[in-house]
Amino acid sequence: MDKKTKNIPWSLITGNEGTYRVSEDTITEFEEAVLTDTEIRRGATAPYVVSRASYRLWSGLWDVPVMKSLPRLAQRTLPAGSPQLCILMGPRLKKCFPWFLLRGPKAVYLFDAWPHYYPLLVKFLSDFSVDPVFVSSQQSAENLSRMTGHRGIHWIPEGVDPCRYHYYPYTDKTIDLLFMGRRFEPVHRKMVGPLAEKGVTYLYTREEGGLVFPDFSSFREGLAQTRISVCYPASVTHPERAAGVETMTNRYLQSMASKCLVVGKTPAEMKALFGYDPVIALEEGDPAGHILDILAHFDRYIPLIERNYDAVRNHHTWLHRWQEMTRWLGVR
Repeated sequence: MDKKTKNIPWSLITGNEGTYRVSEDTITEFEEAVLTDTEIRRGATAPYVVSRASYRLWSGLWDVPVMKSLPRLAQRTLPAGSPQLCILMGPRLKKCFPWFLLRGPKAVYLFDAWPHYYPLLVKFLSDFSVDPVFVSSQQSAENLSRMTGHRGIHWIPEGVDPCRYHYYPYTDKTIDLLFMGRRFEPVHRKMVGPLAEKGVTYLYTREEGGLVFPDFSSFREGLAQTRISVCYPASVTHPERAAGVETMTNRYLQSMASKCLVVGKTPAEMKALFGYDPVIALEEGDPAGHILDILAHFDRYIPLIERNYDAVRNHHTWLHRWQEMTRWLGVR
């Protein structure tokens, strides 16, 4: 951050798409953590509507010759604004505007920076002189840094607010197995029948894009009631989208904050963050047999669950992530 603007408070742009998405809960949770910092002020609220093709629209506009000069023209002619920070789920860039057209420092935090978005993100970061840039995926942060030559791109992994979650005693939990969001079909198909025959309570997403729980309240309650939470990175469940990028998602941390045992696959960056492997690797040859064995000997796994819970509370909250970001934003 420029020394001349170091003492000007950052404004956090908030807002949502107007229709509920699960990802909005994560953004709201992070924004609320940031706003507990008295040196950050709540900026504009940006209710915006984003179509599926919004990122293509922005990319298309920038390819029009007269639009290519818009960012530079706007920042030469429009007045200076306060430093602007925006938390984005993927390239939903409309949330940044019109405030990013003003002169002054701009910063973003990017969830879901998947490789097929890179061309648009590179153009956006360059055209609007965004610095610093925070990316939830270590690999995407490295890839964007290499593509742009931009030294101000930093990996800040996802976090969680443990205070928003709760848990029940292990003996009182009523959901044996929970598989939310992206299903890993080869594993799910091997589990669903055998577990049903054994009377295991198994909840899972019934269709692509569907929800196990309709809102955050029921989602939080469901996690609190769950013994085993299945988590896989998108590199496994949606390899065509992830394109080799493997990253920790919020679901891992939410599950740990609710004292669930997490089984599935551990992203490499998560092992580095925790300093140990916090996830039980699911035996994909016989996942049903593995789950049944875990349930039969659940007490063996309680020390790992408690270790993960303490690790999340002590090292992996959104406030911890924000403290890392303040170094680059010049807040402290």
